Amino acid sequence: MRHGGMDMGIGPTQLRPDLRTASRVLVVAPHQDDATIGAGATLADLASGGARVVVVDITNGDKGSIDPEQSPPELAAIRQDEERAATAILGLDEVRFLDFPDFAWLDERAVTLGILREIRLEKPDALFFPDPWLPDEGHPDHRTVGLAAAAALVAAGLPHVLPEAGPAVSSPFAVMYATGRPNLFWPAGAFWERKRAALQAHQSQFTGALVDLLMAYWAEQSASWKGGKGPKEAFRLVSALLMHMAPQIEIGKDD
Repeated sequence: MRHGGMDMGIGPTQLRPDLRTASRVLVVAPHQDDATIGAGATLADLASGGARVVVVDITNGDKGSIDPEQSPPELAAIRQDEERAATAILGLDEVRFLDFPDFAWLDERAVTLGILREIRLEKPDALFFPDPWLPDEGHPDHRTVGLAAAAALVAAGLPHVLPEAGPAVSSPFAVMYATGRPNLFWPAGAFWERKRAALQAHQSQFTGALVDLLMAYWAEQSASWKGGKGPKEAFRLVSALLMHMAPQIEIGKDD
């Protein structure tokens, strides 16, 4: 399909993407615990159904401690080990680390290039990333990584955009987590305890008591969302074609 004279490698069925059909999933996470927090149960569900699920952590998480005596390089190594353990618990295929510095006001172009390389390598059907337009998001890594992922998604099928990232591929559809504008509520009950166990693997970030508190809060809050009873995870799905110059998906929705 062509958009503005550009072939974005998007088939017409992707105008209304269906996450259940995704056989290859790429997950972009600003930090080591973000994929589990934002989508852990859903990713475990997709992987259990046969999808290839790969997580790419953008930063090394070396600033994620309130302990002034904690060595940042040591913390980065700890958090990578925790992420490997969490990924295994969720049953995902692989985790990769791009090793950008944590909380360092990242260069968006450099992050876009890194994500685009992963898209062109993995050729995913679905790209998970944090919603950069979450109104109250205060962490610069989440904003930058979300914007970079959105740009990489749009650029994936354009061979003259960042050709150093590899040959162009079909653009995946977006699955934004940590969003305030969800249009998909994924039933998470069957994999809720696996999400809890994966979160517990991030021991540098969470005590067991805090994990239990968060899981109970998320379950309570999501029980009333669309999609029936039980805990859920919320996402915003958008076709790659509608990630550029598509005000139609917003106009009139609140009328």
